[in-house]
Amino acid sequence: MGETLKIAVVGLGNRGPQHLCTIVGIPDRYRLVGICDMVPEKLQAAADRFGAPGFSNAEEMMDRARPDLVVFTVSHRDLSNLVKLAADRKIHVATETPIAATLPVADLLIETARRGNIKLENFEQCWRWPREQLKRRVLTSGVLGEMVQARCYTYIAPYHATGVFLKMVGSHVRQVVGYGRELRICPQQKTGSPYASTRKWVIGALEFENGVSGVFEMKVRQPYISGHDFSNCAADCTQGHILHEEVYIAKDAARPKAGGAHQERGNLVHYPIQEGWEEIQGRRILTKVWIDTDPEISWENPYRQYAPEPVYPGGDDYGRLEEYISYHRAIVEDTAPEYGVAEARHNIEVMIAAAHSARLGSQTLTLPLDPKVEMSFW
Repeated sequence: MGETLKIAVVGLGNRGPQHLCTIVGIPDRYRLVGICDMVPEKLQAAADRFGAPGFSNAEEMMDRARPDLVVFTVSHRDLSNLVKLAADRKIHVATETPIAATLPVADLLIETARRGNIKLENFEQCWRWPREQLKRRVLTSGVLGEMVQARCYTYIAPYHATGVFLKMVGSHVRQVVGYGRELRICPQQKTGSPYASTRKWVIGALEFENGVSGVFEMKVRQPYISGHDFSNCAADCTQGHILHEEVYIAKDAARPKAGGAHQERGNLVHYPIQEGWEEIQGRRILTKVWIDTDPEISWENPYRQYAPEPVYPGGDDYGRLEEYISYHRAIVEDTAPEYGVAEARHNIEVMIAAAHSARLGSQTLTLPLDPKVEMSFW
């Protein structure tokens, strides 16, 4: 496991406290030495709750707390100066997703880290969710045959969905054709403030380097309805399908487990994803997900000894836990981060390419894009 790293967090918006819950739940890997935010009430409450010094200035915190790693859970618009401050002090950095809204800014962050000889990771957790890891295991097991087409639509936070989508296909995008419009919508309030009355809608037809064809639908400024899934990914294969949370396998491609959860649907067998939970340290922890084929295809939690304070029990809590453990390993062993900023950059490049193609009248674009393209995916 290696040494315990000193860690600090900048930003106490929606995501910051979630990261802090994870960090204090793995004390053998990280020691929290600083929390930073400009809102005094938030800062004091977090300092009291998580037992770490509070700072209103990020530069002062880095100088006084001297962390090995600083996590910036702030808007991507604020990252350029913050990453430089950390790089000048040889402090490794993790950022919330997305890494940036434009390619030039993403490249600036990557170059700043390179010049400072520090590690930079983008904490995109959704592809680490247990159900997403299980789906990829089903795909790589061979029972579904060859993937030929993949589809994804997203309501909000399109960078999360893109990360899941690209990992599911297992390839980078080679070519994009986009179409988009600005649509009028019914404004919906969230935390007391109304959304804009228009929504940006973009759809991209994708060709992946591995030959898979894909369709990606992105809606920006979409009203969020509590409890509604933020994205939906599907894979069509030669011996079955994955449709969001359901797996369908051709009868002759896999054997159902006797007494298991499955149902014949014509020439396919439907395998719903199953979950196993255990109480660990007084908290309910997701320990296993699987489908009832014979032999079983499953994912098991390798870090069940940890039981951080739950925020979103199951997928999101585990995703954050795994990204912190993974990045600890990369820093201590001096290896490349598991997700990596090149992957984070390609994530936004795909969205930008679809929006850019739409603006050019659905022109076919080949990736990589010109890095000087200033367009945002927002």
